[in-house]
Amino acid sequence: MVNVRDSDATPLTHPDEFNPNDLMDTPEFKSSWLHRLFFSWSNHLFSEGIRRRLQYSDIYKVDQMDNTVPNWRRYQHYRKPGRSLFATMAMTFAPELLTQVTLALIKAVGQFSGPFFLGRIIRAVELSNNGLVLSNPNIRRAYFDAFALFFCTLISSLLENYARWVGNHMGVRFKGILVAELSTKTLSRSKNSSSNNKRGSNLKDNTGSSGSQDDISSTDGKIMNLMTADFERLAKLSIYLDQMYSYSLTLAIGIWYMYQLLGVSALVGLSLTAIYIPLSKVMYIKLTHLQKMVNVVSDKRISMVTELFQGIKAVKLFGWEAQFLKIVGNQRNNQLSYLWRIAVLRLYIKVVYSAGPMLILITMFSAHVAVLGRELTAEIAFTTLSVYQLLRFVFEHFPSYVTWSINGYVSLGRIETYLGQPQVQALEERVVDESVNTLGFEAADLEWESTDRSWMDAGLAGFVLSYALSFSHSMIWVVLNYSYNEVNMNAVERIMQYMDIDQEAPLESDSANKPAATWPNRGDVQIENLVVEYVPGVPVLHGISLSVEHGKKIGVVGRTGAGKSTISLALLRFIEASKGQIVLDGVDISKIGLEDLRRNVTIIPQDPVLFNGTIRFNLDPFGEHPDELLWDALSRTHLLRSSGMHDGDLGSSAIKDTENDESNGMVLDRMAGIFTSLDAEIKENGQNLSLGQRQLVALARALVRRSKLIIMDEATASVDFDTDNRIQKTIRGPEFANSTLFCIAHRLRTIIDYDKVLVLDHGKVVEFDTPYNLLQNENGIFRHMCEKSGEYKHLIKLASSHR
Repeated sequence: MVNVRDSDATPLTHPDEFNPNDLMDTPEFKSSWLHRLFFSWSNHLFSEGIRRRLQYSDIYKVDQMDNTVPNWRRYQHYRKPGRSLFATMAMTFAPELLTQVTLALIKAVGQFSGPFFLGRIIRAVELSNNGLVLSNPNIRRAYFDAFALFFCTLISSLLENYARWVGNHMGVRFKGILVAELSTKTLSRSKNSSSNNKRGSNLKDNTGSSGSQDDISSTDGKIMNLMTADFERLAKLSIYLDQMYSYSLTLAIGIWYMYQLLGVSALVGLSLTAIYIPLSKVMYIKLTHLQKMVNVVSDKRISMVTELFQGIKAVKLFGWEAQFLKIVGNQRNNQLSYLWRIAVLRLYIKVVYSAGPMLILITMFSAHVAVLGRELTAEIAFTTLSVYQLLRFVFEHFPSYVTWSINGYVSLGRIETYLGQPQVQALEERVVDESVNTLGFEAADLEWESTDRSWMDAGLAGFVLSYALSFSHSMIWVVLNYSYNEVNMNAVERIMQYMDIDQEAPLESDSANKPAATWPNRGDVQIENLVVEYVPGVPVLHGISLSVEHGKKIGVVGRTGAGKSTISLALLRFIEASKGQIVLDGVDISKIGLEDLRRNVTIIPQDPVLFNGTIRFNLDPFGEHPDELLWDALSRTHLLRSSGMHDGDLGSSAIKDTENDESNGMVLDRMAGIFTSLDAEIKENGQNLSLGQRQLVALARALVRRSKLIIMDEATASVDFDTDNRIQKTIRGPEFANSTLFCIAHRLRTIIDYDKVLVLDHGKVVEFDTPYNLLQNENGIFRHMCEKSGEYKHLIKLASSHR
């Protein structure tokens, strides 16, 4: 069997021993302008890639000017209060923009060398009477014009590629600055700067009605969207920004050139553009609105998905996968509906701008011949057709660049809105240590073929040359898009590899093993010869067997690595048993679907997972229980404030600020009664609640579910004694009287009065009895743990009172 390294099997990964300092310095900025124009400075890399597989040490190092720090200093120099982000970026990248503009304008003028020399060649062929022989001065001039046509076309292509290469550099530097800016802003942003964007019952509203505002709360999802989708749009715009200048000048020169060729008839045809201007304005206003709505919907979806990834373990443990998938699916469908509308609108724009030039050309020729009665010679016809081909290319692609410009403008506005949020740190105090470690490049090799012909007339010559000029533009476009698609296929390969990862068992039970609707109705648990392995052949639990009756409370203790948490994971089939079985109320849990199991078993983890939304949504995400039950759960977990207020009195602000109450020393007052409304807001990850309050919310969630089997996996390990006492008080009350409880204990005092204690050691059951009986065993592990706790006398007193 051949061992394949991850770096060999997975694209865009590198071995652990990779050191960026091993990379070669890029020779680009040390090369002459001619080497830069022809990209010959990268020949060594391509020649090595042809001979052998490239290694990481063969890749060029990112030049210092493409790193974030020097560009960040340039950006800081122009970043002034009150100055827009657009103006700041324009000043920061003024040299690059000026270079792009210059190259784009020269390229735009150079494009018309094709129609110019084409007209000269056709005129020479028309004037020639002796065939294509060099003794004819007209033909000699035609050969010279053909060489000049080739040379100017080549220079124009090189300038276009180099302008795009400058745009690539600018895109990398642009993204580096924005990453640094957003990272600094995120670290210094005031925590109260997020807007009150609650997720509750409105999650089920799939109409997408969210207003026109783009300032949803600055959750991790929105920040991620800014640093991925919005950054990518801006980088893409910077790469192709030269086309905006070039196409604008090409359009102006083309109109002037057609007037020189056709005179007034050209103006007649171009008068049709008066129809396109207001139509284009309406379509692009609509496109801008739809793009803003897509951004709003995308932020919501990505925020939701990010939260789910952060709390994926809790989602799986509670059996919420299917329900959350429906919610995310609905949000995705809402997003796709907007994307579909954008695609349809872009299709309309494409059709309008593609049909427009042809209609204009037909109108101009008709006016020239039929109305004005002028002769349409081969020189005029094919030169005009050549100019038309340039304008057609502009009209076909200009909408795409305008769309990218709109997307970039919207993204820049979203980033500026985020940067404008309140912060706790002054702009001058920012320190950034961000860098960009990768830089992409592209180049196209052009190959020209010529066919010798003994003779051709002026019409055929004009036809061939005009379409040859059009073909050169299309060929460059195809080569560029092919290179982009080839690089993007790496992402497809990575996704396919991820999809090959082993999956869990099915969520739904088959018809033969579907448990009853009332299952489990008692909570009897039998574990028989249970063996669990994380790695095949290396068991973590060794043949555990025990039986727990309905309503019993079992404390699970043991040293680190004894297998305590593994039992909780096995009870929920987060880890499948290698041998043995777990039976809950007569049903082998390995035979049923994961959702049927996990939705009927509740776990309270050590680190509770809370979602951005209302307390109602966190207790009952899918609206399965009445509000009365939610109020009762909050009351029993001491989270309901008895202040005479009613639901809705305080709305989303109905959470007492408990962060600054340390001075009064009144822990009970601080912990009790923080909610007065089911619409009270819980921020992302529960950041506006203390850890103890979050744990109480998790306990209230367990009360709402009313499960017959409850697992507490060191749920009180990170909370103070007062919160622990509140949790234990609820557990020992009537709320859990009819539930079987497995409690993985962090503090021995919390389980000393339980019905039984399960002591594990190296994955084996070493003791299983009442706490009092275990304390009578002088050589027992449990007694030894109690003695080392320093609370032995207190523990044995508690155990004696509950035996």
